[in-house]
Amino acid sequence: MNEKLLLWLSGDILHYCLAYYLQKDFGCKINAVIDIPNKPKEFFQKQKKIYNIENKLELIDGLISSGLEHIQLCSFVSNKILPQMSDAEKLYFSAPKLNNITYSAFILNVKGLKRAINCGFKKLETSISLDNKYGLTNTGMDDKRSLIELNNISELSKKHDIKLRIGLQLSLIHISEPTR
Repeated sequence: MNEKLLLWLSGDILHYCLAYYLQKDFGCKINAVIDIPNKPKEFFQKQKKIYNIENKLELIDGLISSGLEHIQLCSFVSNKILPQMSDAEKLYFSAPKLNNITYSAFILNVKGLKRAINCGFKKLETSISLDNKYGLTNTGMDDKRSLIELNNISELSKKHDIKLRIGLQLSLIHISEPTR
């Protein structure tokens, strides 16, 4: 009997490729859960067009109406790198404040953390790359700088009573074939 593998997928094709590879290589069936609804920031930051606050709030209202209680609202990153999130503060202050809704934001460095603190976020996400080359490309930080930044983020988050979720970035491009 084959084991079942549950993967949490986003709209990114790389996740599909990983799922396909795991299914093929390990002979298991894939059960997938699509993880898009709670992250309007991922939708907007992948678009070439820059949407206005009204469009973003309309999407957020729809997510709230659908019953979601946790929404990753925005990213506090450089406006030069990600102009789609240049209105992160305005979006936070414009978003409906309801008792049953928790907003979070994504950060990559202390500068982004300070912006999030100034808004009043109490739940944040960050990530660190497992691959130095990918980390340099994706965040502009090498391994050593990433670890220092993560430590600084963690300490400052504790001081401000912020719940911090830390993820690991993985680039499938740099994964080598398994040996048998």
